[in-house]
Amino acid sequence: MISFLELMKANYSLLLIAMSVLAPIVFVTLYFIKAGYGQFRTKGWRYSINNRVGWVLMEAPVFLLMTLLCLCSDRCNSLPHLVLFSLFQ
Repeated sequence: MISFLELMKANYSLLLIAMSVLAPIVFVTLYFIKAGYGQFRTKGWRYSINNRVGWVLMEAPVFLLMTLLCLCSDRCNSLPHLVLFSLFQ
């Protein structure tokens, strides 16, 4: 059975390539589409969520992924690792 970390290592290059291809497309597209954010949001965009909910949805993946990676690490019990993890969280 393949572990989570091995799966991440295998797909890391694919993710970098996909992000590198997508970044210029989004960059050029945003010159032609007005995409408001926060107080500059326009009514033309259908869906809107509460600012606090949006912030939690934006930050939760980093918190959860860092916790998962810490728990899967071989060095999970070492003091430097725990200190850096606690400072990050």
